Amino acid sequence: MKRGTLLLVAVMFVLSTAAWAYTPIGNGCHYTPGYWKNHAEVWPTTSLMFGGVVYNQTQLIEILSRPVRGDATIILAHHVIAAILNGDNGAALPTNGCIGQGIDLLNMYPIGSNPSDPARQEILDVKDLLCAYNEMVMPGCK
Repeated sequence: MKRGTLLLVAVMFVLSTAAWAYTPIGNGCHYTPGYWKNHAEVWPTTSLMFGGVVYNQTQLIEILSRPVRGDATIILAHHVIAAILNGDNGAALPTNGCIGQGIDLLNMYPIGSNPSDPARQEILDVKDLLCAYNEMVMPGCK
């Protein structure tokens, strides 16, 4: 992971938690974007920052509710949001840097910008990594 990406991820986790020290507060389970869209009452944080914008919980749920309609940035945002919430909820963070890569891509290609190839394919490749992370079934999780 590049140094700038690591710094961005660290800053984002500080912004998304109430304390300066990162302390997962949840059960360590991984959940999909659909789960987080429908369970706002258990979100470990109510705001996230990517693409140079701080989004509140209502705005994030709106993003999670948007149909993809072929726009790779929307499906990437779905999985970036879920991955960050999973991490804040106590799930072990992925070691492949896909969360930072997703944030970097959303910084370059804002939600709804619908980039064409080769950027679109790069976004979809990172989305696949995030999807695998978000759908990981852990012992004791449903």
